[in-house]
Amino acid sequence: MLKLFSSLLAFSLVISGFLVVNAGDLHSADSLKLVASREKNPELKARMLIKIANVLIDQKDKNSYVFAENAWKIADSIRNDELLAEAAVAAGIAFRLRNNYSKSASFLISATDRYRALGKIPETGYCLRQLSETYRASGELSQAEKYLLQALRVYTSLNDTLNLAVTYNRLAATTYEQYYNDPEFLKIFDKKIKDPLVFRQAIDAVPVLWKRVLLLNHYIRQTLLYSENERSLRDNKISTGIIKAGLLGSRMQYEEACALLYTIVDSIKAGNNQDDLPLALFNLSTCLLGAGKPEQAEIVARESYRLALEKDIKIYLILSAKALHEVYVALGDYQKAYHYLDLFIRLRRENYNADVDLKLNEVKYSSELRHRELEISNRDTRIRLIVLSFTGISLTIVIFIIVLFFKNKKLSVLNNSLRESNRVISDQNQQLVKLNSERTLFFSIIAHDLRNPLSGFRSLTELMASGMSNMTNDEINQALNLLKTSSDRIYELLENLLQWSRIQNGLITYTPEKLNLTDLLVDCAGLLEGAATSKNIIIRVLVSHDCRVTGDRKMLETVIRNLASNAIKFSYPNNEIRLRCAINSEVMTVSVEDDGAGMTEETLASLFNQEPSKPDEGTRGETGTGLGLILCRDFLLKHNSELKIQSKPGKGSIFSFSLKVTPE
Repeated sequence: MLKLFSSLLAFSLVISGFLVVNAGDLHSADSLKLVASREKNPELKARMLIKIANVLIDQKDKNSYVFAENAWKIADSIRNDELLAEAAVAAGIAFRLRNNYSKSASFLISATDRYRALGKIPETGYCLRQLSETYRASGELSQAEKYLLQALRVYTSLNDTLNLAVTYNRLAATTYEQYYNDPEFLKIFDKKIKDPLVFRQAIDAVPVLWKRVLLLNHYIRQTLLYSENERSLRDNKISTGIIKAGLLGSRMQYEEACALLYTIVDSIKAGNNQDDLPLALFNLSTCLLGAGKPEQAEIVARESYRLALEKDIKIYLILSAKALHEVYVALGDYQKAYHYLDLFIRLRRENYNADVDLKLNEVKYSSELRHRELEISNRDTRIRLIVLSFTGISLTIVIFIIVLFFKNKKLSVLNNSLRESNRVISDQNQQLVKLNSERTLFFSIIAHDLRNPLSGFRSLTELMASGMSNMTNDEINQALNLLKTSSDRIYELLENLLQWSRIQNGLITYTPEKLNLTDLLVDCAGLLEGAATSKNIIIRVLVSHDCRVTGDRKMLETVIRNLASNAIKFSYPNNEIRLRCAINSEVMTVSVEDDGAGMTEETLASLFNQEPSKPDEGTRGETGTGLGLILCRDFLLKHNSELKIQSKPGKGSIFSFSLKVTPE
């Protein structure tokens, strides 16, 4: 029963958070269609088609994609980027309603890129969250989590509490699905432990599962915290309650889960929006079956199936069919059980075909993205060569003219001119030395850091391609985990290289604002809670007052996050990390302290030398790019501050920086 409850309930969470554009308009869709058909101006026609699509999306009409796609074609023909982005969002959501996840992802990725280029931050966050919903619907949970964390950073920077509540809810749903799908969870379940207490103890003894439980509870708390004063988030609270009930059920706490779901069902019936009712009834039926009440489970499951059929929602039909199969197995009615099992298999097969299309589309998009980045890199190189050549020619001509002009001048004037020329050449030589050093560091990092994970990635894929049929499940899972580690390493390296490159080229601007460092420390602790929990490390935020300063929020967030991540990397399991903020006169000092491996004086002296070196490994063999502290140093320089380091081998390290206090 536990496996039934966990798998079906988690699968149901795929669709619990689908958000659509609210097209609250006084006109009906039919009247809008009539007006649009007569409109001659292409921009106005496209906007009307988008509005029609959004009205139909709000009504869950699966034909909404026709109007969204036509709007996108018109916007493309008139080269209107903002209109293209709006149409792409509508098309992405509309195709998801049709279970066409491949097209949905393509349109939403396009919309995200365009909004980023236009500098529209809230719209970018919304697209990222919609993109995560498409990947969750297809079962690609790691991709869904990646886009949700990006959306979380966007809404945190905007301090948008409403969207933070929704994003935390989606993170909770995604984390629950990862939790119940974890091989360690399934391995314990296969032992068929009947005692709930013994079962929970076995689950909690596995670090990766305990980490996911802690992270899930954190996301649930954050959702409820941000939803507390938002009346418009009633459905979000209901969804969060369903997730919490799922966690209870997966830990064999069936009675508590049933009690919570009965309350949720009553709350939905009392409201105007009953779209989540079939989902809640489905979850209640699985809980009742897990609690050993198949007769009650049958009544609730049949009602869930009826509503799913009435609303024509495929995912609900899949879930309800599987639930009814298990119910009739428990009741001994094998004829009905076989009927619903056959229905479940047919519906799942259709859904699987959609999943394959999405994965192929993701590979194609990644390839196109790499090709585009290579073209941009080649173009930039050509531009630099042209500029350098032009500068050299111009400098030669200027020197020649100066020589001719001052030929008959006094010797003293000529000497002054020569000294000035020598100074210019000396400055240019220093710049060339610096550029050469940076280029050497850049290529060294690529040679040393990027080659190893790519080599491992290539070797593992060749191994799986040639011998996967002879590999056991454990070997396949181990290989996949290694592939994920390599891809995470490559992604981290490229992120740091991009940040470092933008700093060197002056593309990152310093944008000061009044900040409370206490909030940044608390947010950092929350974002890194998962990484710390994996090593059983506690992050403590030790602040007894508001720490108000003036600075660039994104730069300071990057500095604190890099320092805290570094502390986790070099801390031993079962230790703690302390994030402090202290005031001394008119200066605010932020420090990140750990009791980990520490550094020798030789290592301290070489931290910021821009020379090729292999970064030290963490206490569990973690590796880094070696650019993290350099990024911190450069960002702090823009704040007229510097990074101070105290460290002793085996005693831990203290990284700190100071900023001027800003009066309230």
